[in-house]
Amino acid sequence: QQVTLALGGKFCEFYGGDVQTALMKVTGVKAVDLNSKKGHAVVTVDNTKAKPTQLTDAVNAVKGDGWHCKAEVVK
Repeated sequence: QQVTLALGGKFCEFYGGDVQTALMKVTGVKAVDLNSKKGHAVVTVDNTKAKPTQLTDAVNAVKGDGWHCKAEVVK
C-alpha cells in the first residue's frame, strides 16, 4: 500500500535525506519516494505494521536549528 504525504515546513525541501531516514525507521515502511511528486513523499508500507499517524509523527520530528518539516496525509 502507498501513503502520500504532503511535505511542508521551513526549509524542509533541503532536508529530504533526513525525511527519508526518519520514514525508513518506522516499522513497516518498505520504500520512500521523494522524487515522483514535488513537495510530497510517496511511502510504500505494510499497512498491518505502519499507520499514517506514525509516518506524519516521524516527519514532524525532523527539525534542526532554524528549520523544520511537517507532513499531512493526502487522501
